[in-house]
Amino acid sequence: MITLDPTAYEYASNMDNFSAFVRDCIHAHARGESIEAVIRQRNFWKAKYDELNSQFLGWDLEEEVKE
Repeated sequence: MITLDPTAYEYASNMDNFSAFVRDCIHAHARGESIEAVIRQRNFWKAKYDELNSQFLGWDLEEEVKE
């Protein structure tokens, strides 16, 4: 169990998946990685996902399957 101060609790409650974030940080630390490196890596891949996702907005999957 993790106890947070009120400010940290408020911040964590607004995160999509606080538990996954904590697990990722613990695993990174166990591998000798810095938390900052993990955050940079996550932000990089999130940006790539957003970029690819935005390219497919308006793409009609059903129309593509018919062709």
